[in-house]
Amino acid sequence: MPPKQNICKEFEKNVVSVNGLSSNSASPTDTWFIEYNEGVTYKGKPIVKSFFKIFIDTEYAMTQTHASIEYQKFFNTHLLTYALGYELNVYKLIIKPLIELQICPHFIEFLDSGNRCTWENLFHILNKKVRDEKNKLLSSTHIVRNLNRNIFYMLANIPGRQAIQDCSISHLQKEIEKVSDMLKTFRFNIIINKETENSEKFDPWIRKPGITPKDFWEVLFQICHACYAMSLQKMNHNDLHSGNVFVREYTEPQTNVYFVNTKAFSMSTRYFCYIYDFDRAYATSLGENILLNSELCTKGSQCNIYIENKDIIKILCYIYNLANDPIIKRSILELVTPNVENQSDLTHVYSVRSCFLQDDSELSKHPRWYTKFNSTFDILLNISTKFNRSAEEHRNNCINNDNVYYLSNTFFNRDGSINIERFNDYKKAPTLYINKLKGKIDSGNVRKYRSTNRRLKNKKYNHKSKHKSNLKSKRKSKRKSKSKSNRK
Repeated sequence: MPPKQNICKEFEKNVVSVNGLSSNSASPTDTWFIEYNEGVTYKGKPIVKSFFKIFIDTEYAMTQTHASIEYQKFFNTHLLTYALGYELNVYKLIIKPLIELQICPHFIEFLDSGNRCTWENLFHILNKKVRDEKNKLLSSTHIVRNLNRNIFYMLANIPGRQAIQDCSISHLQKEIEKVSDMLKTFRFNIIINKETENSEKFDPWIRKPGITPKDFWEVLFQICHACYAMSLQKMNHNDLHSGNVFVREYTEPQTNVYFVNTKAFSMSTRYFCYIYDFDRAYATSLGENILLNSELCTKGSQCNIYIENKDIIKILCYIYNLANDPIIKRSILELVTPNVENQSDLTHVYSVRSCFLQDDSELSKHPRWYTKFNSTFDILLNISTKFNRSAEEHRNNCINNDNVYYLSNTFFNRDGSINIERFNDYKKAPTLYINKLKGKIDSGNVRKYRSTNRRLKNKKYNHKSKHKSNLKSKRKSKRKSKSKSNRK
């Protein structure tokens, strides 16, 4: 890929085709699917497709001395664009390490970002690269009109924006033409993510004929695995619904092995899920997301508050409402809590406000409401009973080291950051175990895995025991000193 400082301009010559997404909501972003010329690489690896999430750089716009009253009136959407800057930091500082260290693969991969791209940069990326529904290249006149239309819709926070290749005339076209020169003075930031091939959103995937209960539970395990990884990083997605999950289909089953704390899980599946869209996220390490200091918190329970099991309970709400089978619905409730009274409470909350998880008493946006339900890890364990096979079933060459993942609460610091030393320490035991399965070490060395595993399991307990013994010794010495002083 080109150097970052030239990324906006360099994309003009590397892109071969562009296809955009429409938006029913008042979205502050325009999403384009990008296909590259043959031979384009990123970090030494060839890249064929990606998608751009484009948004207005309002920080730049607000500093412009020529900003008129007409120019300023558009900034009712500035909080949303600041939130996209927060999302960029989530991808860079939280999601990227999770993928690169093979802790959790179930996120859309971040590639790069472009800052303060000009209107001309966007025009040249699109020009002679966008085709309409009849596969005909759009003229430069149509490109200008469509681009200005989509920028106007983003700025004014208007719902119903068309895809960039849609040439139908907007009912606001006359208003757009009046400010067309002004629209060209803005700057744009771009979040660039790797596109997942042969994928679709969870909603249509779950309705496809041929999806078996095993497929369903395996994908749900993957979603929960991502939720657990986020929870260990002290982060909430806050907007995890079925439209923010992609499911990719492979032509042949892939064997994946997951080491989670002291447990090992494996699956052989053709489906692999990815989570994305973090503009409403909150991570303690990144501080407040100013977008959430609004009615999103008071009315939608999307707040600057970390709640360990919130994301998995929220996505299960959407899946619960998608399911037609009463057995599946009952199973989902049982994943979250074994208590019948709490299941009834959850059913009520799942039925109101479109899964905003806010019941009539507004308790569900507070952390204490979630404590009566299982933790994310316990829900993960419950899901695994629906499909899990022992890793020993995938011997020899069935296991690819690229498909082995390591997630444990032992290598995350209190602020959610990753302790690399403890991560490498944790990874040693599963690596020995995998090598044994692949016939690379003798059975005697598997004892190292078992002993290390036991040590990791008891690590916290031992730490607490030492702490308690130290306290006891201190108290004992204090009593002795007091008794001596009393004798004197």
